[in-house]
Amino acid sequence: IKSKNNNQIYLASTVTLTGLIQSPDAIYIAGNVNGEIRSDRAIHILKGAAIVANLYAPDIQIFGIVEGHVTATHELVMNPTARVYGDVSCKSLVLEEGALYSGVLRIRKE
Repeated sequence: IKSKNNNQIYLASTVTLTGLIQSPDAIYIAGNVNGEIRSDRAIHILKGAAIVANLYAPDIQIFGIVEGHVTATHELVMNPTARVYGDVSCKSLVLEEGALYSGVLRIRKE
């Protein structure tokens, strides 16, 4: 894991991590994670990433594959290459054409 700058954490595509990733900064994942990912700002699952983990952040963007619960307290964006298998909870959802989703969806008012 390396910091792209003072406000972002980046996990390279060649890295596989098991456990908890937690940061007050935005997290960009290009590799593989098994466990849990938490950010106080945003999580970006990049194309080619394979995630078996629960995700928690205000804003989450998914381009890769996620198996697990996804909780975005603000906005969740599933891009055309996204594959999400698990329950989702968010305030706002953007599901772009081509994205695949299987699970229970909960849209929260607050």
